[in-house]
Amino acid sequence: MHRWHTALVLLLSQQLVYCSMPSIIGDYSDVLNLQQLPTSFGAARVFSDLGAWHGFGLIPANETAHAGTFTGPLIHSGWAIDDLGYVGVSMSQVLLATSTGKPLTVKSTESHFLPGQLTHTVLYGEGVQLSLALVFSSNRTSLTRIRIINLGDAPLELAPLAFAGDVSSMAAIATGGVSFPPDGWGSDVRLVREAKALDVRALVRYSPNLRPVAGALSNDGVHFNVSSGAGEQHLGVSTLLESFLTHTVCFNASECAFHEGVALELLASPARCASIFADSEARWTQRLAATFALTGADAQARWVAVKSLVTLYTSWRSANGALRSDGIYPSISSYQGFWSWDSWKHAAALATIDPWLAVSSLQSLFDFQGDASFLGGLADGMVTDVVFAWYNVSAGSGGPLTAVWSNTKPPLASWAAAAIAANLPPTAAAAFLR
Repeated sequence: MHRWHTALVLLLSQQLVYCSMPSIIGDYSDVLNLQQLPTSFGAARVFSDLGAWHGFGLIPANETAHAGTFTGPLIHSGWAIDDLGYVGVSMSQVLLATSTGKPLTVKSTESHFLPGQLTHTVLYGEGVQLSLALVFSSNRTSLTRIRIINLGDAPLELAPLAFAGDVSSMAAIATGGVSFPPDGWGSDVRLVREAKALDVRALVRYSPNLRPVAGALSNDGVHFNVSSGAGEQHLGVSTLLESFLTHTVCFNASECAFHEGVALELLASPARCASIFADSEARWTQRLAATFALTGADAQARWVAVKSLVTLYTSWRSANGALRSDGIYPSISSYQGFWSWDSWKHAAALATIDPWLAVSSLQSLFDFQGDASFLGGLADGMVTDVVFAWYNVSAGSGGPLTAVWSNTKPPLASWAAAAIAANLPPTAAAAFLR
């Protein structure tokens, strides 16, 4: 099965270039309702992309106390619904105030989920509009754009930008606590699960025009504030101020150091940040175009297909822990891990739209194909029922400790493989089937 890696390399070299076409993502706003304050992992409403292990949702329209942010991050579980979950309501709620320190008065809010992007707009009584947009830049990092514009008829002096966060949903297991790097780059939440040998960290980093930032943790140990050291902001009539921040969720110290460096490099270039948003729009425009080539012009069929598509991509998890390949979770809140029957169907569904992810989804279970070296040879050639990122579910069985060997699923892998091969370039298809 390792020959599949050759097919993956060939396919990567022949990936579709995102072509220039009119964006169609705006026609499918809010195909899923993601407006919800964090309650429980089982009721999560979030969006993820690029195989990230965290996601965000939208603030409900009537929740003015939480205006200026997206809900989350929700950190996706490695195996079960009580493993991880929401960090809190938010790690980076934007707080706007006058230069005298008086908070601006929220007049109205509006939030939307577009395929590939979350948006949130706040209109203040003082004539200021705050616009937030969030996309994913990698499998560990999301990028938020902050735009502040004066829609009034007089200049305004605003206090330095500030942010509020909390670990209200994770306080019981946030044994690493909240910290603020001494370099003034952002804020960190460390979530240690000793039983799983996990050292998960959620990092927020701010663009240079906001740094250095200073953080303070409240006496309750749950809420915190971060304030920009960039000074007061003069906001002339129709003046637009733009900044960026990143959320990175990573799973060990070395991985965090790498992705933090990538995030800081990204934030140092507004042009690169803008290109991340352009790339996301092009990526999702291409995905929708490929989907509509299957559905035809029927409006209802397209709407249902887009709902399915965003659900699949939100459930995409990149290689992590024991998982060696990218794949699709059947659910973000109950069935965790890569399950064989489900993965075959995910692969077949993605074969036309995203051949690379389809191949990887199929590979994710064959990474754990049994051989004669364990279970007395009884599992030689067997594909395990499910594989998890971390959970030791079969200790003592003789097999990989993150896999279930008590049963398997019907052989839908051949159906998925045929669907994938039919949508690969000939050279890649031949390597894949070998």
